[in-house]
Amino acid sequence: MRSIAVSVILVIFVALLPALTVVSSLSLNVQGIGLLLGWLGTGLLVASLLLMIRDPYWASCFGGLQQMYRWHHGMGVLGFVLILMHPVLLAGYYLPLGADIAGEYLSPLNPQLTNILGWLALVIIMLGMATTFFCTSLTAFGGAYIYCWS
Repeated sequence: MRSIAVSVILVIFVALLPALTVVSSLSLNVQGIGLLLGWLGTGLLVASLLLMIRDPYWASCFGGLQQMYRWHHGMGVLGFVLILMHPVLLAGYYLPLGADIAGEYLSPLNPQLTNILGWLALVIIMLGMATTFFCTSLTAFGGAYIYCWS
């Protein structure tokens, strides 16, 4: 039971670490909350990736592989939702200037580098998730197999 608590605390710490590094410099307005959600979502996705490791010791620390997969799924879903909310709140910051300006902020045709990189990251994350939903198996490095749910 003690190893489960230590493992859970470690994964939650990894999930919160990006947000903890910037939380003191953020303002408490829509823009600051949007930035915080982006950092929290990123941390949750990174922690979720750590939970993909199929190491027997790591799995036993969580009380078994199924329990570890539940944590992986929950953290991944929550991280993805927070990352989706991130640009919406950032656009909401510009809403007092006009709906067209806020909409332009969310547009994939916006030429700003941060916008282009945001859309690119979203496409890469969604392609990565799509491979787990629609494939039966992938050959990884060294001939090991990663089984995907079909």
